[in-house]
Amino acid sequence: IVKMLKVFCVCRLEDRRPLLDALGRLGVLHITPIDPARAVAAEQTLTSLDRLARARQVLSELSPEGPAPDVDPLRAAEETLEIERQRADLNNRLAALHRQMAQLDVWGDVRLEQLAQLRQRGVEPRFYSAPADQVAQVSAELVAPLHELPGSRVLLAVIHRQGKPSLPDEAREIPLPAVDRPTLRAEAAEIDSELDQLDRRQRQLAHLRDTMLAAHAELSRRAALTIADRSGMEGDQLYAIQGWAPVDSAAGLPEGLAAAGLEAAVQTAEPTDDEHPPTLVRYPAWAQPIKALFKILNT
Repeated sequence: IVKMLKVFCVCRLEDRRPLLDALGRLGVLHITPIDPARAVAAEQTLTSLDRLARARQVLSELSPEGPAPDVDPLRAAEETLEIERQRADLNNRLAALHRQMAQLDVWGDVRLEQLAQLRQRGVEPRFYSAPADQVAQVSAELVAPLHELPGSRVLLAVIHRQGKPSLPDEAREIPLPAVDRPTLRAEAAEIDSELDQLDRRQRQLAHLRDTMLAAHAELSRRAALTIADRSGMEGDQLYAIQGWAPVDSAAGLPEGLAAAGLEAAVQTAEPTDDEHPPTLVRYPAWAQPIKALFKILNT
C-alpha cells in the first residue's frame, strides 16, 4: 500500500484547462472535490451517455443488415430508443388485438358491414343465447345455431321479418360487437408490417455500434474533465484544485507541470487523523506476472 500525500495546485485562471489536461496526462492526482455537490457532469452530457449506452445494449443483440445509415451516433442512439418505444407500443396493441379476436371467436369471420347490408335489404338478423335443450322451442323464419357457449348454451342467429320470433323464457339477446374479427385481423397485419419495418431499420442502425462506443468514450472523457474542472475552486485570477498523490509522484509534480509549460504552485501535506486518503496498491515486481494473468482471466 503506497503512502499518499495531499496535494494542492494553484494556477492562473486562464490555465485551468491546461492544468487539468497536464494532471490527466501525468496521472498522479486523485482529485478530491472542494464542493462535491458542484462536481458533476452537465445534465445533457449525462443524458447523452445514458442514451448511447442503452442504444448499444439494444443493438448488441441484432445482426447488422442493409446499408449503414449516414447519421451521427447520438441521433442514431435516439432513433434506436424511439424505435424501441414504438415497438413496445405496437406489441402491446398487437397483444390486445389478439385478446379481442379470441373473445370474438363465437362470431366467426362475419363482417359488421355484411349485416348492415342485410338490414338495408329488410333482413335484420338477431342473435340470442339460449339453453341447448331449448333450441327447438325457438320459432322464426330462420333459426341457425352458430356456436356453443359456456353453460350448455348456444348462440343462435334468428331472422323473423314479421312480428317477433317465439323464444323460450331463458333466451337472452346478445348485442353485436363493436368491431368484427376480420377488421381486427387486418389491423394486426398492419402492425406486423410496421414491426418488420422497424426491425429492418434497427438492423441498419446496428452498423453504428462502434461509432456509438467511440462517441460514448469521448463524452465520458468530456464528463470526467467537467467533473475535474468543477472539483476545483476559482477566484478572480486564480484556480485551485486538490487531491491525493503517491508520495514519490508528488515530489516530481512541480517539474512535470513545468515541463508541460505551466506555471503552477504545488504544495503537499501529510493527511490529518480525520482524513482518509484513497488506497493505492502497487504489486512487487515478482507479482506482476500473476497480476497480469488474473487480468487476462477476468477479461
